[in-house]
Amino acid sequence: GGELFSDAMGEEGSYEGTYLGMIDHNVTTIARALGGEAPALGMSGRLSAGG
Repeated sequence: GGELFSDAMGEEGSYEGTYLGMIDHNVTTIARALGGEAPALGMSGRLSAGG
């Protein structure tokens, strides 16, 4: 699993705090939860290490 950003984005001032960062985080999290592989730092390579 993992947590998705649903009604709010990530922390202000972070990549995850942007709309694109939120989508990147959610897509990466969903892909992994479904058994797929995703880059360690997300599809764009910009997610935080916990992403």
